[in-house]
Amino acid sequence: MADRSIAGSMRCVLWFACGLPGLANAQQLIRTEVASPVDHAAIGSQYRDAIAQSARHLRSDQPAEAIAVLGPVLAYCDSQQQRQNLRFVSVSSQAQYERYLASRGADTTPVEWLDMACTRAYFGVGYALVEQGRFAEALPYLDKAAALAPYFPDAVNERGGALNQLHRHEEALASYRQVLALAEAEPSAAYMVPLAWRGIGYALIEQQDWDGARQAYEYSLTLDPDNPTALSELTYIRQRAPRP
Repeated sequence: MADRSIAGSMRCVLWFACGLPGLANAQQLIRTEVASPVDHAAIGSQYRDAIAQSARHLRSDQPAEAIAVLGPVLAYCDSQQQRQNLRFVSVSSQAQYERYLASRGADTTPVEWLDMACTRAYFGVGYALVEQGRFAEALPYLDKAAALAPYFPDAVNERGGALNQLHRHEEALASYRQVLALAEAEPSAAYMVPLAWRGIGYALIEQQDWDGARQAYEYSLTLDPDNPTALSELTYIRQRAPRP
């Protein structure tokens, strides 16, 4: 089984090639993008500048600085969610908000719309902790982002990556399948589908399901042709999979 760990700088481009220095055939990971917010303004939108600043720190391989910038945002968002007799949701558009309301059935609890700055703050801290190799510590922040923002696939995909690094591959696969289900229901999440398939491929290699991993990477290439991660992993599979 290949040794996989995060090394090198964060490039802020989905997931990037990274393995142990000098390790031949080191497998590549699947990371989600850190973006500046361009969403509908809601409660907490005053922290969008902090979100953009943290993204710049992450692009500069400064995860500790990003976490520091996001501290006040986390405190604000946590305090908002401590208010009683309310449900909270973070969405990008009025259409998503109305869709969320329609999905609640008989639940009549008033809903408060928190700005995506809150979601991106939880996600950003989780992302930064993953960058530092602190995978278990990242999970609660990624879980918060995923719970608060039901149509935001980035946190769920990042959680899959962290779980893979913790060798919790079945849970990682469940996260990636959640991304696929979300993308099927929410067209705006489709950009994450090839990443999820690459994450599935990664987990299946770790489980030595070579055929399943090959199929996952090959399918990802139908969505993201010539992706270097998928091509590299397919080469890895050809080199490592038992021959019939």
